[in-house]
Amino acid sequence: MCTSVSTKLDKFYFGRNLDLEYDFGDGVVLMPRDYQLKLRCGKVITRHFAVFGMGIIRDGFPLFAEGCNECGVCMAGLNFRGNAHYTRFTANGATNLAPFELIPYLLSRHASAKDARDEFLKINLVDVPFNDEMPNTPLHFHLADKDNSYTLEFGKEGALAYDNPYGVLTNNPPFPFHRDNAKLYMHLSPKQPTVTEGFTGGVGAVGLPGDYTSPSRFIKAAWLRKVQNENRELSAPDVFTLLASVAPPRYALLNEDGAQHFTRYTCCIDTENLIYYLRS
Repeated sequence: MCTSVSTKLDKFYFGRNLDLEYDFGDGVVLMPRDYQLKLRCGKVITRHFAVFGMGIIRDGFPLFAEGCNECGVCMAGLNFRGNAHYTRFTANGATNLAPFELIPYLLSRHASAKDARDEFLKINLVDVPFNDEMPNTPLHFHLADKDNSYTLEFGKEGALAYDNPYGVLTNNPPFPFHRDNAKLYMHLSPKQPTVTEGFTGGVGAVGLPGDYTSPSRFIKAAWLRKVQNENRELSAPDVFTLLASVAPPRYALLNEDGAQHFTRYTCCIDTENLIYYLRS
C-alpha cells in the first residue's frame, strides 16, 4: 500500500507515503549526472540527467522507490499486486527492461513527463529479478511534472498509460476503476451547507472516505489535493498534511501474518529548487 500525489501549490510538488510491514534498508539516493547505468539488456547509459529520491543501492545500481530528475520530472512505484503482468520474454522492436530499471531509465533520459510517457509505451517489462534474493515487486507508476500527470501500468495487454487529472495514485484496482469511482464523489465540498443547524463545520465533506483501502485513500487524497490547489499560498508542509490524512498508523492495519502495515516514510519533493523533504 502507498499513496502518491503531484500538486501545484506555491510551486509544483511531488510526494508519497511508503506503506510497508517491513524495513527494506532504504535511504536517500543520488544518481549523479552521467553516472554509468548498466542495464540487464546489455545497454549502458553514460549521458543522462541526475536523479535523486528514496531507494537502495545494490552492486552499484540505484533501486528507486520514487525519484525526481534535475528537470523536475518525478516518478514513484506503488504496489500493484495481482494486476502487474511482466512478460517472460524479450520483444523485438521494443526497449526491454527489468521492472526495477524503469524509474532510473525514464527519469535519467527525459526532461518532461510527456516524453517519458511516450517512451514507456514502447517498453517491454521483462520479469528478470535483480538477484535470487530480490524478486520483482508488482508495481504501477505515477509519473508527473508541473504540466502533466500520468498513471503507467503494465498489464496483460502490455504498456498502458492514462492521463491522471487527479494527480493521485494508490494501489489496486487498476486506474480505470479509480477514475470511474471518483465520479461518485463530485458532490463533496469544503463549504458548509446553509441548512446545518446544530452541526459544526465539515458537513460539506460528509461521505468522504476515511478508511485505508486503496479506493478510499485515492478519493480522500484527490479531494484534498483539489481543495489545496485552489490556494496558492500553500507549500511543502501542506503536502505532508495531505499525506498524513491517508497514512495508516501503527496497528491500524495488520497483514495475514499479523505484522503491522504502516507508513514507513513520507516525502515531498520541491521540483523547482530540487529539495527532498523527508519524514520517517
